[in-house]
Amino acid sequence: MNIQQILNELMGCIVLKILDSIIKYKQIKFFQENHDINILIFAATLKKFDSRAKEFENKRRVQINQEESRRIQRSNKKNILKKKKESQLKYQEVYKNQFEKQRNHISSSSFFNSISYIKNSGIWRIPDQQNDVTKSTII
Repeated sequence: MNIQQILNELMGCIVLKILDSIIKYKQIKFFQENHDINILIFAATLKKFDSRAKEFENKRRVQINQEESRRIQRSNKKNILKKKKESQLKYQEVYKNQFEKQRNHISSSSFFNSISYIKNSGIWRIPDQQNDVTKSTII
């Protein structure tokens, strides 16, 4: 809805209020002839303005509700992404801690790994730090 349409609707509301107050206080002078017809035309015009004002108000409410729901959806989406990222960071931290524990265990047991000999093709070998027999030293 552009600005001109909004202004037209607002002018319709203003005219409606003015005409309503005029009718209430009976400050309008209708033509003497066809007095009842003029009143009916005037009442129909007022009803039309009233319905247009209500329609404009309803459209505005719907627009506000849609904007609010979009804002809530964006907020929910941001929260979901934030929680997902937090859970990924937590998982990475747990994984990193487990990796550190394993690495510390391996390094503490590397002395025992280096002492234990591995028999490969009849040659005794001492494995290197990664327990790779192919890179081990021959005794």
